[in-house]
Amino acid sequence: MEAAWRYIGYFKCYKKAAVDLIEKIRGLEGKGIYIQPYPCSIVISESILDIAANLALEDFQKGYNKAKKVSTEFLLRISGMSQIREAIDRVFSCEYDVYYMVVFVANDTTLKEVKNLLGDVCDFSEVDCEIDLNEIKAIYDISENEIRSVLRTGESLEEALMKIVLEKIALGIFM
Repeated sequence: MEAAWRYIGYFKCYKKAAVDLIEKIRGLEGKGIYIQPYPCSIVISESILDIAANLALEDFQKGYNKAKKVSTEFLLRISGMSQIREAIDRVFSCEYDVYYMVVFVANDTTLKEVKNLLGDVCDFSEVDCEIDLNEIKAIYDISENEIRSVLRTGESLEEALMKIVLEKIALGIFM
């Protein structure tokens, strides 16, 4: 465990080539830079990226972590799952073009420097994505009954899903 891990933020990346991106991310780990890509279309709100990242760091601080790397612990948290293989299989079951790159460092590297390091495998120009509510329901295994139980009058489906996703992120690692 590296006690000096810090969460420095995230940015969107349109991947140029999946294999190159994965190899580049793995290569940066030796430099104290840990990146977890997460599909943009299943992020219901950017605030969950910060919440899951901070919970992953807290897991390490308290010794609750299930993963050896903070980036993998983040994946467990944000997916609301407790098994690494299950999280990888469910979240990355299909190919995505746009990812949030969630960055942790064990040194003084900045987010801008990380972006520069990924410039040959990521395109940052006008990167946008649409949230896919059906995909979010599938990834987080959200039933219509769950939605009905949290949906309040005047609230959107997106707001109801946000509540459910936050609960799964907060409790997922203990399931």
